[in-house]
Amino acid sequence: MTEKRPAVADIDDLSGYERFLLNALLQLAAEEAGRPLSAAERRALTLTFLEDIQQEKRGRVNAKSRATRFRKQRETQVQDDAGFQWRYPAAKRRNPR
Repeated sequence: MTEKRPAVADIDDLSGYERFLLNALLQLAAEEAGRPLSAAERRALTLTFLEDIQQEKRGRVNAKSRATRFRKQRETQVQDDAGFQWRYPAAKRRNPR
């Protein structure tokens, strides 16, 4: 019973394309079964679909944060390197006389 409420709430949050995909998935499953799906089967398939969508969205958010983190690290490295001036190692420097 507790699974049904979040699934319905999440279905309302789906985009038009995601709803189309869910309906197509349900129709395909009904055709493969050769009979209409029961409410429990539809609910299970819907929950699986919603979990996959949530994982995909999390993956996009994580990829974006990794890209941003890398860019920030690169920018700080460039700022740190801006004041750097290369010199010969101490053993190879000539002593001014």
